[in-house]
Amino acid sequence: MRRLAGVLLSAVLLAAAAASVSAQQFTGGVRGEVRDPNGVIPGVTVTLTNEATNISRDTVTNEVGQYNFPAVPPGTYTLKTQLTGYKTYESKGLTVGTQQFITLDVVLQVGALEESITVTGQSPLINTANASHAASLDREALEALPAPGRNAFMIGVTVPTVMPVGDPQFNRQQDQTNASRLSLGGGGIRANNYLIDGVPITELRGRAVLNPTIEALEEVKVQVHTYDAEMGRTGGGVFNVTAKSGTNNYHGSGFYQTRPVWGQSENFFNEKAGLSKKETGLSDAYYRLYGGGIGGPIVKDRTFFWFATEGYRSGTTRNESEVWPTANQRNGDFSHTTIARVPVLLFNPWCRGGVPNSRCLATGTGSIATNGEFTGAIIPLSHPAVSQTGLNILKIWPTDTIQGPMAQNEDYNTNANGTAFIVDKAGMYTWKAEHKFTDKWSLSGLYIYNKTDEPGSTIMKPDKLFMADQDQWFGPLRRRPHVLVFNNTNVLNNTTVLTLRYGWTTWQDSCDKQAFTPGIQSLGFSPTYVNALGPGGKDTFPSISFPDGDVESVGGWGGIPVRWKGPYAINGALTKLFGSHSVKIGADFRKLGVSLSTASECPNEEPALGGCFQFDRRFTSRNGVGGDPIASLLLGLPFTGSAPANPGLGEWYTRYWGGYVQDDWRVTSKFTLNYGIRLEHEDGLREVDNQQTVAFDQNVTNPIDAFVPKTGLLAGRTLKGGLIYAGVNGAPTEQGNPKKIKPAPRVGATYAIDANTVLRGGYGLYWAPWNYNTSQHGQIGFARSTSLNQSSAESEVPLTVLDNPYPSGLQAPIGSSLGLLTGVGGQVDFVDQNKGNPKVHQYSADIQRELPGHMAVTIGYIGATGRDISFCGTNDCSININQIDPALARQMFPLGSGWDAGALRQSIPNPFFGIAQAGELGTSPTIQRGQLLRPFPEFGNVLMHESTAGSKRQYNALSVELDKRVGAGTWGGRLSYTYSVSKDNQWGESNTYSSRFNGPQNNYDLAAEYSYSVYDSPHRIILAPIVNIPAPMNRNSMAYLLGGGWTASAVVELVSGAPLNEVMSGGASDANLGLFGGRQRPNLVGDPNTSGSDDERVATTVNPDAKYFNAGAFANPGVGQYGNAPRTDGSARYQFRKNIDLVVSKATRLTGNQSGEIRFEILNLTNTAKFNGIDSTSIDSSAFGRISTQAGFMRIWQLSFRYRF
Repeated sequence: MRRLAGVLLSAVLLAAAAASVSAQQFTGGVRGEVRDPNGVIPGVTVTLTNEATNISRDTVTNEVGQYNFPAVPPGTYTLKTQLTGYKTYESKGLTVGTQQFITLDVVLQVGALEESITVTGQSPLINTANASHAASLDREALEALPAPGRNAFMIGVTVPTVMPVGDPQFNRQQDQTNASRLSLGGGGIRANNYLIDGVPITELRGRAVLNPTIEALEEVKVQVHTYDAEMGRTGGGVFNVTAKSGTNNYHGSGFYQTRPVWGQSENFFNEKAGLSKKETGLSDAYYRLYGGGIGGPIVKDRTFFWFATEGYRSGTTRNESEVWPTANQRNGDFSHTTIARVPVLLFNPWCRGGVPNSRCLATGTGSIATNGEFTGAIIPLSHPAVSQTGLNILKIWPTDTIQGPMAQNEDYNTNANGTAFIVDKAGMYTWKAEHKFTDKWSLSGLYIYNKTDEPGSTIMKPDKLFMADQDQWFGPLRRRPHVLVFNNTNVLNNTTVLTLRYGWTTWQDSCDKQAFTPGIQSLGFSPTYVNALGPGGKDTFPSISFPDGDVESVGGWGGIPVRWKGPYAINGALTKLFGSHSVKIGADFRKLGVSLSTASECPNEEPALGGCFQFDRRFTSRNGVGGDPIASLLLGLPFTGSAPANPGLGEWYTRYWGGYVQDDWRVTSKFTLNYGIRLEHEDGLREVDNQQTVAFDQNVTNPIDAFVPKTGLLAGRTLKGGLIYAGVNGAPTEQGNPKKIKPAPRVGATYAIDANTVLRGGYGLYWAPWNYNTSQHGQIGFARSTSLNQSSAESEVPLTVLDNPYPSGLQAPIGSSLGLLTGVGGQVDFVDQNKGNPKVHQYSADIQRELPGHMAVTIGYIGATGRDISFCGTNDCSININQIDPALARQMFPLGSGWDAGALRQSIPNPFFGIAQAGELGTSPTIQRGQLLRPFPEFGNVLMHESTAGSKRQYNALSVELDKRVGAGTWGGRLSYTYSVSKDNQWGESNTYSSRFNGPQNNYDLAAEYSYSVYDSPHRIILAPIVNIPAPMNRNSMAYLLGGGWTASAVVELVSGAPLNEVMSGGASDANLGLFGGRQRPNLVGDPNTSGSDDERVATTVNPDAKYFNAGAFANPGVGQYGNAPRTDGSARYQFRKNIDLVVSKATRLTGNQSGEIRFEILNLTNTAKFNGIDSTSIDSSAFGRISTQAGFMRIWQLSFRYRF
């Protein structure tokens, strides 16, 4: 009765916190068979006792001699068997790790019960319990191995097939976004699950809500492929964390860590420039990290606690190399400007019509008389074509970086170089308590609070922060995660255990606003435009963007509030031993949400409340010759843009359910079969007030059809297509097409060839989580943006100037009231109503062999096949379903083997002109011919997000791994080599160590995007040894005092570089294709690799023209043709990265159980620079092939001091 009350109370405690997730157990287990020489023995009492807390559990072997202890918290245990007529058997020092299942068979000897046989340290080195691929980082490894930012998850990169693609310098508490950029076992980036004490902390974007302090952790288990039906909502692997608990003894530690200036090497580019630490600000850098933990009994043998904290205050530097307008260019003088070493020619696009007008005079420079050319590439500031707004933006653009005056080179090599100084603050507080109500019932609770403030990096001075690039400066970013976890375990009887868990998380993830106090009207923007902007727009500097990478983008941020809500989680499992079957039945529920602004300006950009305007060379070119992006800005001629009428605030959420049955069957003492089935369901994304679209109906007749004359190219056509809103006219309230039930079978098997050798293999189907973004949720109508109405930048007279970008005003937010007419005339974004369910098939086979000296070697194959995984990965991207079909263009306007793009751009009478319902399309008397050949001519771009059909990935890997138990002998650790190939068609995925264009070549041929993954790295060697340096024998000698207690550890990483992605510039692509969609790739005609060392191939002040890749290896495919270059080129790869992090530490006993430790940690021991990707992927840009920024650290010394008791 008391036990039943305990179960009911646990259920009430868990349910009271309400709404909640899928999880996998963090607890492990011990099972086995008890026998004597004559066979199995039923009725043997088996006791498992935690050596630190003295908490024990009893069970009795069943009719086939089997015993089972499921749901065992990680720790060190003693297993004891007792039966009258046999000697007592006792196995001490049995370490159960996070989700580690140990099989320990016992052979009893006849004798008196008082007699005993004791063995010590029998935890196996090879896994005979299941076929899962996993590696544990126990307390010793977490404390001993190098950890640049003390991020436990990042130490997981020492595990084979774990591939990081984030910048390694962003590994602190505040770096949830970067630290989660990992692929496990060939899965997607951020397709993983993060667990703390069995409860998930993975939010909608696939990030861990927080990065827990090592002071609060007992162990991290990195589970790459796990063939257990208990695991759900992951398409890669699991980071399974066990929080540290108190014991029967009070113990704890405290530490302080610093990075002395003398031990910090200068940034690679600064060092090449000959700059001193004082000149770059490094001499003022500081790093003060502190923390510790304490725990023990509240009531001995019954109630325990652990408290941990960690924080830091740092001032660090970050190099930035950018291209800013020079003094000459700001004054209209481009006579010394070169692009790709070719002098610039400039033309006045207002002269394209051949008729004098107010912006193109009959005579003079930039006139009809010069055919529009600005003589000598000089644009007089008094010329009528100059935009006052464009000129004002150039005037306000700083001429000094934080280090001093910018350079004045005008070759589009970097001329604004500096080192940002960034001040970060963070603090984390962790509390955990455990209570044993009875021998059969225990409950634990965990709470973590984290507070971080992180500014971005910029080389603009403080008085110019309002216009710093939003991709670099964001702030500061203030994050406030909260995590609450409850764990309950009930032993119902000798063969049955029930576990229940609850988790609650939430976190603020918002940036402060950097207001432009004078207001954007002071830049010369029309009052009509300024007053039409939504809240926060008038004093937010507009985003001025240069997508070809020639010039640094500026502006954009307006301080957008973001709060992640969830996961809220509840899950439970019931484990029962039947004969030789250990059967587990469980269920999960999860709710994940976010509240944020969704205003998203320009394609795939972040919110820009003051509007976004994009510039390139085309408007100042003629017939594809000449042009300059800064000159286009001076003339105020963006080729595209958009502006929001409101921030688009909303709250979105999804819910997940899972149920499973798993059987771990010991068929024989040598053969174990694990099999199970998991059934899952996850809703499509919902908005709490239905403020979203759920579809774009491509077949419905749009109401605009009744207003448009059907002549010319529209003759005989019916205008189709329109948006469908959530809950309107019976429409669903969720997005996509989620399966009602997603079955996920799992099977694994192990066969012990002998006591030291095991064969293992397994297969599992996993339904991967979606990486939701923060900008596009189909919110058009509720978050309303207006697209810029502009003519063809290549060949036509401009329609719109920056001074008055929206003469007809901004489209007002009207919700769903216009129905199918919503967005007509402009760009619309929607989530694909046929969005499928990402799935990954995982499979593996290996052989493990235990070697003498506490070592084990594993040789294995790991594979993963992904389908419907999306094309975007961790980023937002889209498919433009309103691109002109190239087959139609080729049919109507043939040119050689392609089509005549110029014919598509020609202006013709606009059938939408004057129709109020036509939106932006109704404001001009002419229209490009190609607009009427689009599938949905009444719309601009129709961008389909979150599409899955045809997306795929294939991963194959061979690995060799040697593990040696740490603490057994002089050294331990893990050494591994992995050869792998990863291919996919995820053009939207990104990698710190490479660059890519976020879009396909042809929206009608997505299969052509299948190529090497952007993070494909064929060769990866990881060495992670821990060495106990031999000490003098005499512990009382001075020699021992100086030479004893020393250990050394390292992480050595050797990794192949990522493949090259290359495209034509946006201007060249649009001029060649004219299809309103797709980014043309070039033809591959040579070897893209340049010669020399890495240092010689990157652009520095010593060698500013250096290129890592050769643009001459590619050729323009020409008009009406697609290039033959693959999306990624495996023969042209970025830097082969080499890194060594080293730790040397000395522990000294002080008195009693007190000790001290000093730790010397050297990050990047060889001071080898790692680099970001190229500045531009456009082969016709001067920035193509140029690498000018560094990733990760140069050499840094970290000194730590720790006190333990």
